[in-house]
Amino acid sequence: MYFVKLLFSISIEDGNHEPQFEEQIRFLSSENEEDAFEEAQQIGNSISDEHNEIKFQFVAITMLNEVQNLQSGFLVCNRIFEKEHKDRYIQFAKSIQVDIESKLALTV
Repeated sequence: MYFVKLLFSISIEDGNHEPQFEEQIRFLSSENEEDAFEEAQQIGNSISDEHNEIKFQFVAITMLNEVQNLQSGFLVCNRIFEKEHKDRYIQFAKSIQVDIESKLALTV
């Protein structure tokens, strides 16, 4: 079993925007690293779409990790980043959690 991260470039036909990218983390049940790499490339190429106003272009496989003991709570990916307005960002993140809780009818 493997986790892969695929990177896509997103461009809009008019070109009037900042460069955009999408990262996708996917689980693959491949038997070995070579098969996982090939499957990840096939997925990336199949998602590439350059025929619409918004174009997705597969750029690269940026992570390929074997998973041997997949357990509940297994860390798939993390990133450290900076935000200019800490309090606003925390409030925003908590509002997303509240929305998820309301959809699941959970109370934390």
